[in-house]
Amino acid sequence: MFAIFSTSQQVKAHRTSALVATYADIYRAMPLYDFIFDLFMKRPYEEMESDARMMFWAFSRDRVSSPDDALADPVAYSMWCDFFEDSARLKEAWQMLVTEESSPLMLRRILDACGPVPFRLKQPLYDRLITDESWHDSIFQSLLFSHTDVYGDFDREAAACIYSKLTLRSVEKGDIDRLEAALSSKSP
Repeated sequence: MFAIFSTSQQVKAHRTSALVATYADIYRAMPLYDFIFDLFMKRPYEEMESDARMMFWAFSRDRVSSPDDALADPVAYSMWCDFFEDSARLKEAWQMLVTEESSPLMLRRILDACGPVPFRLKQPLYDRLITDESWHDSIFQSLLFSHTDVYGDFDREAAACIYSKLTLRSVEKGDIDRLEAALSSKSP
């Protein structure tokens, strides 16, 4: 069947959606970050039409929720370096990934990658998860990455309050020492 487009904008939107779908298919066969990077080289995210963006986010949520680390990790990495480190993209990415319907596996991966996300955006997620001790180690790691990531966003006072509520199960002593040192430090 042939599609009939009334404007050049519709043609561009169709091509962009087809491009995203093609890259998603390629990624499923060979899950490499390089394909995500290449997609953005061909069509920068900011130039994608809303339909193509929605396709991209559906793909990203699906992959980051996958129990297969080989499928999930390259997309989680893309979220960290292509979206969470980019102030123009991070709020939309956060809103698309962190919802009430987000799978626990996806949220754990997002916690690992969200160091650069402004603390004010992470705080509601921490507050929502902290009542369940099974999240405490992941929250701890997220706090640590918020401090240690090159572009990490760390609110010492808020982090100290959250840390005081955590019951840790399998966190390395060296990591505990690093976070406690950051929380007690007087420097920014």
